[in-house]
Amino acid sequence: MRKVVFSNKEIDVLNSLNKTSESTQKTKAIAEIASAVGIDSRDEIQRALFILEGRSLVEPEPAGDLTSNNWKITSAGVKALEFLASS
Repeated sequence: MRKVVFSNKEIDVLNSLNKTSESTQKTKAIAEIASAVGIDSRDEIQRALFILEGRSLVEPEPAGDLTSNNWKITSAGVKALEFLASS
């Protein structure tokens, strides 16, 4: 079994998107994610989003448009956060 490793930045991005999914708004813009996470670099946020998207934990809106400014957490992403919180 392969161990999946998350960076703190990726976990912060997931947490930020998870807080969005709990509200009435389902997606969050990259600038909002960056502000919530405390990282000024759009490139760093995009890198984390691309890694998480490759693991099916987040997805752009509209789906499949990796150049999108708006992203949301998937149900797999929510489960991953729950698992990380319990371990």
